[in-house]
Amino acid sequence: MIRQRTIEAGKRADAPSNGDQALVAAPARRDVATLVAELALPVLAAGSVVIWLQLQRWYGIAERYKVPYFAFEKLDGQFNSEILRRTLVLFVLASLLYAAGFILIARANRLSAPLKLTALAFMLVPAAINVAVYPAGALDVFNYMVDLKLAYHYDANPYVVTMPDYIMADPITQSAFLLHVPLFYGPAWLLFSAVPTLIAGFDDVVELLMALKAFNLVLLGLTALLIARAQPTARRRWLGAFLFLANPLIIFEGIGNAHNDVMMAFFLIAAVYAMRQRRGGWLAAPALALSALVKPFTLAAGPLFLVEALKQRWRPRQFALGLAVTAIAAIAVTAPFWDGGDLWDGMREGTRLSQRMDHVSPYSLALQHEKAELAQQTDNPRLLLYASADVLPQARQDTIRRQFTIAFGGLAVLVILARLLNLVSFERATALTLILFALLMTNLYAWYVIPIIALLAMDLDPLGIAYAFAGTLLGLCYYPAYVWGHFNSGWPKTDVHLFLAAFLTAPLVAFLVIEAVRIGFAAWDRRHARP
Repeated sequence: MIRQRTIEAGKRADAPSNGDQALVAAPARRDVATLVAELALPVLAAGSVVIWLQLQRWYGIAERYKVPYFAFEKLDGQFNSEILRRTLVLFVLASLLYAAGFILIARANRLSAPLKLTALAFMLVPAAINVAVYPAGALDVFNYMVDLKLAYHYDANPYVVTMPDYIMADPITQSAFLLHVPLFYGPAWLLFSAVPTLIAGFDDVVELLMALKAFNLVLLGLTALLIARAQPTARRRWLGAFLFLANPLIIFEGIGNAHNDVMMAFFLIAAVYAMRQRRGGWLAAPALALSALVKPFTLAAGPLFLVEALKQRWRPRQFALGLAVTAIAAIAVTAPFWDGGDLWDGMREGTRLSQRMDHVSPYSLALQHEKAELAQQTDNPRLLLYASADVLPQARQDTIRRQFTIAFGGLAVLVILARLLNLVSFERATALTLILFALLMTNLYAWYVIPIIALLAMDLDPLGIAYAFAGTLLGLCYYPAYVWGHFNSGWPKTDVHLFLAAFLTAPLVAFLVIEAVRIGFAAWDRRHARP
């Protein structure tokens, strides 16, 4: 009798969970679905590899670096360039192959060794190719390189020193911008990024750039491992890792453009993973602190983490241990650059200056709307050419900022309440908080979705999967659309940003609306459920 119960329990453990059932083929088609996946997935993986090899051919890192400030819009004719139009086609194909690959793995009944190896190649080979792709989508990485050379070659503090003569004459500044702005990324990023600089050195700029990209590749791989380990079944482990690491937007932004949001996402996922652990939950506090000390955006999730700790009934010993290790970690990463507290002053000023540019978030669009009205009132259309922060009166900027801050705070409280009522998972609640922050408190760029997609891959819910597919497709199409809007459309910048909001802002807003409706129905059902 005991043996029979054990066998039945084992069968239940191997069977798809409720969250998997929507992704798994019907029993009558299970063998066929597995065979189709084993035959079709290698074709899709090969297609993805070919796409990225072609993109690397067009945007080879060594060749394109010879053109200062090269970006997509530097192609002859901008959107009329045949290369850029073909790039758009390849971006669309890469997104479709990614979605199709995920569906094949999800519907396969048995994850055989060949299927796993193919999925691994699907994830890693395009990511590795992106190490040799020039960051044509954003030039931020060249600012990183200047700050790293200031810190580790010239022994200067980039939170204090900005444009000394010796760095302005250095070839490393060839494609850098915002050189007058203090470093606005956290000291954890500056400290951990010493690793690739020690390996590559500063003699060859291209080698340093590729080292930073390779470092991000390692961090993305570690993040995917954490996502996989957080899943309850083998199927979900592979699906979670694939949804994140095979994602063409993630590898293009994280490795191709080498954004440091990859490091921020790694520590954030480590914090969420730790919060799941019964004994090691206290590690969530230092991991979240390190994430915020890479880029302070994830501080927005701090209250949610605290509420989750209280919800899990942490003991005083866990709180004390978490706070102690957090303090040690924070001191360790800030001490080398503290400079009498000038570190925080530099970060604050750098963040303020870096966020003055207009873009596509509702917050930024509200500022641009005010700027357009001011231009109309003063009959001065030239005002539209400048950033809203340089045109609008400071009092009006402060009013709009305060309104959006209140909106973010109120909605974040609702997310916490939904988590307390178990209407959303902790991973989903964290993703919702970051989405709200990106929309209401920042300018919003494509790489801001890196931690969001990582959290959705950890949660692995159908709505999150749908957003990963749609957001990836539109996020990649954003770049050719950006070139067309700014250089070929003839529209004013405010109209261009409204157009581009369809690629970045609209998918996030749609996700929020659908999730809010789902939470509302769940709350209604719970309140009116029969005893």
